[in-house]
Amino acid sequence: MSSRLCLLALIAFLGCARSSTLPQVARSTAMPNPNGCYVMVFDQPDFSGNRDFINGPAKYLTLRSLPFGANWRQRIRSAQTGQAARVVFWTNEQLRGTALVLGPESRRPTLAVGMDARVQSMEIQCLPSAPS
Repeated sequence: MSSRLCLLALIAFLGCARSSTLPQVARSTAMPNPNGCYVMVFDQPDFSGNRDFINGPAKYLTLRSLPFGANWRQRIRSAQTGQAARVVFWTNEQLRGTALVLGPESRRPTLAVGMDARVQSMEIQCLPSAPS
């Protein structure tokens, strides 16, 4: 095969791979904010499965396209917050619907009834760090 034909075959293959209907696997692509203003989210209960650090302060009106291209809409099943984070999860986009508030250093192996895998938006507020 000519090199041009090989290149075309490779481009066609990659194009097919991208149009796959397989679910995206979220990898932990971010590091936690060193000042403790973050939430670590998991797609399974008990802090298992795929996970990601989401740093604040930030308002995410939708979880469809977070930093690094992650999509956490209706996937969060457990969460941990950093020592300087206050996180509000919402069941609807645009910071609406039922809210669940997590304070600093919260550990939720499962989310509250009605919130599990229903979170669609969130706000992360950074609080002053506690004195050492």
